[in-house]
Amino acid sequence: MKSNLKIRHYVISQLYQSGGRQRKLPSARELASRFGLAMSTVSLALGELVEEGYLIPRKGVGFFINPARLSWPLEGTMPPLVGIIAGDGKNYYHDSFYWQEYAPLVSCLIARGWNIRPVSLESHQEPEIVEELANIEVDALVWLRCPLSSDGALQLAAGKTPVVFIANQDYAGARVLRHDWEALTAEYARLAAAGTDCRRIAFFMEDSEWMEPEAHLAAAFEQQGKSPEIVRINPADRDMEEALRRTFQTGTDLLFTSIMCSHMAMRLLKETGSAAEVRRFGSIGDGDRQFSLIFDPEFQARETGRMLAAAFGGDHSPQSVRVPFCRVALPKFITSRFQTSQS
Repeated sequence: MKSNLKIRHYVISQLYQSGGRQRKLPSARELASRFGLAMSTVSLALGELVEEGYLIPRKGVGFFINPARLSWPLEGTMPPLVGIIAGDGKNYYHDSFYWQEYAPLVSCLIARGWNIRPVSLESHQEPEIVEELANIEVDALVWLRCPLSSDGALQLAAGKTPVVFIANQDYAGARVLRHDWEALTAEYARLAAAGTDCRRIAFFMEDSEWMEPEAHLAAAFEQQGKSPEIVRINPADRDMEEALRRTFQTGTDLLFTSIMCSHMAMRLLKETGSAAEVRRFGSIGDGDRQFSLIFDPEFQARETGRMLAAAFGGDHSPQSVRVPFCRVALPKFITSRFQTSQS
């Protein structure tokens, strides 16, 4: 992580904890010693914070935090601050799918009396990310759809800050809400295979989170006494468009794609004159309505709040809870976009 971020996180945490009262910072020399930084780095960081209005310099005295920079409660005390990271921590925006998870989570934590800090990560490599978060100066962290490896997650969990991971894998030894992908993809496969009779199925999806959904689909077909050939086309491959074209030209009966890849799939379907049926994996047809299976956002919000409350109460034991899925209606702009692409 950038060295000056340590000073920035520290100063803003002091600003938050001050409860609206002006507070003098330790000297630049003391900060340099505390964080293991060069004096020049500390001076640069303090200067930036002065320019941004977080600090007030007083010649011959030192730096003071500026209470006017943030809003404070009347009683002058601040509740625990919970940092929330979404995905890789570099989100430029949140779409409707992320918001289905994010909004209930934030609402639940605020209802418990805690404040929320959305966290954006500067670092790129996993060891640097762990170091950055170890210096972020919040009372707890929640990582929604965490992509860390087991080693990275456990290293972060071993720090002083309580962390709840909401992820697609289990991190033994940490607090984890694990998405039950096996159950979800098996249910999608069961619904997709029902009433379908085909010899060749292709998958064209960019989302690595699906955990081999074709294996579940094959099992669902097998339970019905069917054994179609299943092939997969990776949208990240350089020749993926030509591979998809060949797939249509060589007798594919059913193509599963994602929302992101559906437009190319439909274009090539028309160009090749294929009679294949195209389905967006992740949606379920129910008459004229389209549904999706998602991991229950209310459940994971409640469980996150429970785990953090236990951590604030001194319970540091690891926990692992599976998050079940539920059925929700897809937004109209998604279904209308896909229907238009098939017309």
